[in-house]
Amino acid sequence: MWNFFYKKVVSAIDLLQSNGAYYRYNVQRVESVEEFISQGNVATIKVNLTKDYTLYNSDGSIDRSSSNFKTLTVIYNMRMINGNPKIYDSKII
Repeated sequence: MWNFFYKKVVSAIDLLQSNGAYYRYNVQRVESVEEFISQGNVATIKVNLTKDYTLYNSDGSIDRSSSNFKTLTVIYNMRMINGNPKIYDSKII
């Protein structure tokens, strides 16, 4: 589980870097925590996030189709690994 999520994130970063593109976040804020459940070494947290982000192409132009300002609800699933909580899955609902 953890390995799959990690590979997905790294793959997205690699794609951006290979194309010379990058995101700039103007706002990235947790508005509220709706739910938190833990059992043993796993936990799930449901949060409302506000994000304002812009994707810049290699030539400095803005990719408007991949830029946005929005508030969304995300569920993160975490597991303790070496004493630290690590996200192994997320879902936007």
